[in-house]
Amino acid sequence: MQQKVGIFSQVPAGLNRYRPLVATMQANVDNYKQVNSLPSFRLFAWFFIVPGALLIFLSGYGLFGAWTRTRVAAHRAHPTPA
Repeated sequence: MQQKVGIFSQVPAGLNRYRPLVATMQANVDNYKQVNSLPSFRLFAWFFIVPGALLIFLSGYGLFGAWTRTRVAAHRAHPTPA
């Protein structure tokens, strides 16, 4: 134990250096408890992903819907004999 006395004698200096950090963390324990009691936000992203995907689908249909209808209609047309 006598070998470790030199190391332990330096601990108060370390405590003085980190005292503001420890005080800040201890002061925020109640704030953390309040935030920790909130419901899980795992599904929160889906409230943005699903409408975004629908908007992308609708805009793609608006851009290419008319083009695909004319291309399909052109292939279905049967020429009349002359």
